[in-house]
Amino acid sequence: MRFEKIRPHRIRQWLKSSAHNFLPKAKRICNLYINPQKNSVAICVGEKPMQVLEREHPTRVDPRDGSVLYEYEYKRHGTQSLFAAFNVKTGSMFGRVVLHRTADALVSFMNALARRYPKKGIFVIWDNLNTHFDGKDKRWKKFYNRHGGGFRVIYTPIHASWMNQVEIWSSILERRILKRGDFTCRDEQSERVMGFIKHWNRIEHHPFRWTWRTDKLQNRKREST
Repeated sequence: MRFEKIRPHRIRQWLKSSAHNFLPKAKRICNLYINPQKNSVAICVGEKPMQVLEREHPTRVDPRDGSVLYEYEYKRHGTQSLFAAFNVKTGSMFGRVVLHRTADALVSFMNALARRYPKKGIFVIWDNLNTHFDGKDKRWKKFYNRHGGGFRVIYTPIHASWMNQVEIWSSILERRILKRGDFTCRDEQSERVMGFIKHWNRIEHHPFRWTWRTDKLQNRKREST
């Protein structure tokens, strides 16, 4: 018992959101997750940077118990990014791997996303990356006009991107494909990632059970501003 009470070696990190009106913003997102609006779809959009790493030596699998031994040292073959869109209701994924995370590439991805839901209003939940806001070219104003105002964008509170459900799916991709991946080039990694998305949509797709709430019982110590 005496060794269980004092644990200075155990360290956890946390980050307090500095967003103004955190709870009202969070409540709007939670309502979309729990009580989706009729004739609309809620889509969580995110961008995942990926390093293309090749192990110096082949990964080994012990035939006795299936345990894995993978090489610590690696070669880098550059980076690329995944644009990912998670359907909150169905759990299906739509993704595209791009060489560079640019505003033009994101607009192209969102145009493709719009074509998937031509007759529905779309609520997009995403974070506060610079490419998610209008630039000098007014890219998103033009985008909304082009699609007849069918898109409504909801930003997660600052420092609260964990509220975006696509982050949950991205962690699955990280554990399954990327963390111990062995890729000789960008194309190989892209094929593996897109192959996993196809597998997910065909076999594993499911909505995530959202349990975080904004009620006072769960957030007694959080201020309302």
